[in-house]
Amino acid sequence: MKRIIDGRAFNTDTATRIARDDRGHGKDGHFAILYQARDGGFFLAGAGGEESEWARRDGDRPQYSWVMRWDDGAQAYRVGLDDSDVADIRPLGGDEARAWLVETQQHFVFDHLFGEAADNEDGQTATYCLRLPTTLKARATDAAEKAGVSLNAWLTRTIEQRLVA
Repeated sequence: MKRIIDGRAFNTDTATRIARDDRGHGKDGHFAILYQARDGGFFLAGAGGEESEWARRDGDRPQYSWVMRWDDGAQAYRVGLDDSDVADIRPLGGDEARAWLVETQQHFVFDHLFGEAADNEDGQTATYCLRLPTTLKARATDAAEKAGVSLNAWLTRTIEQRLVA
């Protein structure tokens, strides 16, 4: 799914899937998937029942946003719960992505992506522009992809490991 929100493109096909949270399949059930876009930003993609936070609004009436798919094997429609069955996209800031991972109890993913929370005692981050030779950046990008993390997370962990040694 691709959406442009406030002039920024969000695309589940080109972003990195970080984590998924499932909360049942009834009227208040929903699923949400956290993605990291190629520019490093985060967004949620999801769908849900008419009483969920992912419900679509039709005036004052909420409606379900589940994607329904025909299942040939069962000869019936089923609620789509595959990653491709998202109905909406919501941009998140970095702090919101962190809070979502904590709220959904995905501590391993949090630690893997952002490092252990205790390591960042003051809760602050800083931005630094780093110029790398293209071949080195390509190697680092490959290593990050193999590790299943963003380039930023991989570089942060690599620097942390070197400073500890």
